[in-house]
Amino acid sequence: MFYVLGLISFLVPFVQALKEICYEGTGCFENSFPWAGTEARPERSLSWAPEQVNTRFLLFTKDNPDHFQEINSSTIFQSHFQTTRKTRFVIHGYTDSGDKGWVPDMCKDELGYSPSLVHIIGHSLGAHAAGEAGKQMPSIGRITGLDPAQPYFQNNPTDLRLDPTDARLVDVIHTDTAPFDSSLGLGINQLVGHLDFFPNGGIQMPGCKHKENYNSEIDKVLQEVSRGNWTLNISEEYNKLVCNHLRSYKYYMESIITPDGFIGFPASSYLSFSSGDGFPCPADGCPLMGHYADSFSGATEISRVFYLNTGDSLPFARWRYQVTVHISAPVSVLGLVRLSLLGINGKTKMHQIFSGWIQPKQTVTAFIDVETKVGRLKSVDFIWSSRNVKNYKHPLEVKSVTVEYGRDGTRYYFCGIRTAGPRTRHIIPLCNRTAGPKDP
Repeated sequence: MFYVLGLISFLVPFVQALKEICYEGTGCFENSFPWAGTEARPERSLSWAPEQVNTRFLLFTKDNPDHFQEINSSTIFQSHFQTTRKTRFVIHGYTDSGDKGWVPDMCKDELGYSPSLVHIIGHSLGAHAAGEAGKQMPSIGRITGLDPAQPYFQNNPTDLRLDPTDARLVDVIHTDTAPFDSSLGLGINQLVGHLDFFPNGGIQMPGCKHKENYNSEIDKVLQEVSRGNWTLNISEEYNKLVCNHLRSYKYYMESIITPDGFIGFPASSYLSFSSGDGFPCPADGCPLMGHYADSFSGATEISRVFYLNTGDSLPFARWRYQVTVHISAPVSVLGLVRLSLLGINGKTKMHQIFSGWIQPKQTVTAFIDVETKVGRLKSVDFIWSSRNVKNYKHPLEVKSVTVEYGRDGTRYYFCGIRTAGPRTRHIIPLCNRTAGPKDP
């Protein structure tokens, strides 16, 4: 059992002052290099006093899962906080708050799980605030950065941003890494953790509109940022504009309930991942993006990059398979091939695995990210179609189908069918052979 503390209102405004200012209990702050006076941070300003920042700590526990207790040095002893229980901090970004929205929702979700070490979770600016906490207290066990902010932090020294030395484990989810100046990408695109996850490539999330469709809104935001104004009015259009940036914490929240639906595969780039690099998981396994990233037993001495795909709406979780179909047509046929998986826990929708000319004795291979955790497979449904009805007089032969699960390399072998007519679902049964990850 543990606590979740919502670290509220961690927005650090700035006031013009001297080169250094000190506050009792929090330390001294400078406006000299590298904290200010650089190309990324031209303003030479000093931070507000803690009383002006007015950071609030909102406590959620199993004893009060729905209503927070606001705690400080005088009220903590009358609260549900206990030093014998584990603690988790959640730090929001510039435009969020901690007493409503996703922060309390995440706290309620997490109360059913017990982490082994103190864990700080920060979104956007909050990710770098978490890093600063790690610099001040080196004993922190884990920091999770949810799309750490790009403006004022990109390519800056590690003293100014989240980096792997801030905790024993730093895991990061990147969802909005397009350049800020040209595309208003709000998330940092450099590696800042031990485990850096780039779902869907880290730039454009499925279900979010391309920012090119919001040029006027982008101009307004850039004008506000140039004036140093981050207190933007959060409207429906603004939420659409920052959709990619917000997906990081939405993925994290869902990973609490569906951990194995966010498996990260090691690859050199998103393009290579899409082509099969890192599939299936290597001998030391694949980490789970999100809440259970700390269960990864692989090496974390150096930064490692992982990729995965998600859905375009809730639920976002996906399970990755490689499908290989040995197929044959009596003559070349222009067609579309789709397939679904049926397992002991459910069935997927039809997924397209091929479009083009189907040749005699052809092998079709594709990667699919399915929306259902089907479990052990029992059969596959196969269907093909063509825009040219003349092709329908040539039935296909499906010689065999092999399906491999990405996480553990388990392979399923399905018997073929001699005659597969068009526009008809054909159930292909499981053969008497299923192989585990060591199968050649």
